[in-house]
Amino acid sequence: MKRPDDLLEHYCRTARPIQRKYMRANSCIGATRLTCDYFGLLGIQAAPRPVKMVVTLPDSKLIYASGVTEEELATAGRRQRYSFGDGATWNGHLVAIVEKRWLLDPSFDQAVEVLGLARSEQRMLLIPLPERFAENPDRFKLTVDGLDDRRRKLRIEYIETRDDSYLETEAWTDDNLPKILPEIARAMGTYSVGGDQETITCHLCGTTSSRRQDIAQRYCVRCASFHHEPEMEVTA
Repeated sequence: MKRPDDLLEHYCRTARPIQRKYMRANSCIGATRLTCDYFGLLGIQAAPRPVKMVVTLPDSKLIYASGVTEEELATAGRRQRYSFGDGATWNGHLVAIVEKRWLLDPSFDQAVEVLGLARSEQRMLLIPLPERFAENPDRFKLTVDGLDDRRRKLRIEYIETRDDSYLETEAWTDDNLPKILPEIARAMGTYSVGGDQETITCHLCGTTSSRRQDIAQRYCVRCASFHHEPEMEVTA
């Protein structure tokens, strides 16, 4: 059985190239909604979280920011050159909090592309959350220090914000987003069988069946079709 963190890492590798066929790198709202909707099909809790994101390359004096103004950075004493995400529809950044244990940034590649952080342009970011987040999820500042693929010093910051006006944007309410889910589900594996072979869940429509015949034949009543792709095993 795949552990939840294995499943999340598999999603990060698999889903983003599919998302990028339909959206730009800085499409944090649509990418996060798709992420939450997909894990919802699997019965995994994933909630959107508005944040401010600041990615810094200290040695090159370059900052990529989303949801942060140049004035805010200057006030904080940041003297580097700035590059900002597209705030045309909403001046913020949206990520997914999964099971209150991981921060998943499905559109982190917007910073990757601008700063040249990695060899792959299509990349999500998955960060385990400290235990204190579960105790007080409404207030947090998450800072991660490390090295990019070129061995340059890198700092990533996610800072709380209470701006939920992204819910009013066309990117969040886009009726075409659910149409992308089946393609992601097929790439991930279109079904999972529950504990002791007692249920089967279709990842294309979210239907769960306990009928023995459906389980044995890998059949979804709602989709009226059989599953032929490999199973995606999930532990709750």
